[in-house]
Amino acid sequence: MMLLVVMLGGAAGAVCRYLVDEYFQQTGTGTFPVGTLLVNISGSLMAGFVLGLVVNSNIPELWAVGLLTGFLGAYTTFSTWMVQSADMLHQKELTRLFLNIAGQLAAGILAAFSGLALAGFIA
Repeated sequence: MMLLVVMLGGAAGAVCRYLVDEYFQQTGTGTFPVGTLLVNISGSLMAGFVLGLVVNSNIPELWAVGLLTGFLGAYTTFSTWMVQSADMLHQKELTRLFLNIAGQLAAGILAAFSGLALAGFIA
């Protein structure tokens, strides 16, 4: 059952990630990878929130694994973030590279902490 929940969560997360990224590619937000930024930050917020619920309440392990490993594992993307960063380095776009790496890292940590705090208020 656990494997099925992870597969279903992963399928939903991958589709959501694709739709977010596709939307920002279609709107022509420039050369900065806004879609990747948004999925990673919103995914960090959701992961912090789910983890906070796990710690502070009795949500079933099946739901936690389905959401954290399945949905959010497929929704967020470390590999795309790194490939985009490597491309910025290759193009010698050092300001964009710094903003992409430092910005996503700082915003991701802040989002995860915010999710944990929010779950603490709710649970």
